[in-house]
Amino acid sequence: MSSPAPQSFWTRMLVYLGLWEEPESYEPVAEATPVQGEREPAFAERTGGNVRPLRLASSAAERTEIVAVDSFDDCEQIARRYRDGQPVLFDLAGVDRTTARRVIDFVSGATFVLRGSLTKVASRAFLLVPDGVVVPDEERLRLEARGYRLADGA
Repeated sequence: MSSPAPQSFWTRMLVYLGLWEEPESYEPVAEATPVQGEREPAFAERTGGNVRPLRLASSAAERTEIVAVDSFDDCEQIARRYRDGQPVLFDLAGVDRTTARRVIDFVSGATFVLRGSLTKVASRAFLLVPDGVVVPDEERLRLEARGYRLADGA
């Protein structure tokens, strides 16, 4: 892929999506006229840089949701809770191999896009943890008591 034009819309978009490394420096580009006399803050100032806050999934609202998948339609519930920052453990024991594969493909895509982690915790069960969320020890113990194997890094 050739290098996009310095500080173009596409460069900023590719950097934002993580598909392109942020250049060391940009060539100066004439700034647009500010709206109502105010200069828009730099990207790093608006977003706080590339640092995401660490969230601890310890409250009852952020407790790990366990979803027993019955059909592909359950992907919506899994994705919605994951998108909202809640860890989700989904069990595929109740579906056939074809549906299980479709669910895993869908969830893998969501995991990639939202930069989370997907860990196998049983023969047909997976733990989906959003980026920046840590599953506390009490929650790990609760899940292990239900028969799921959580690795230390999960």
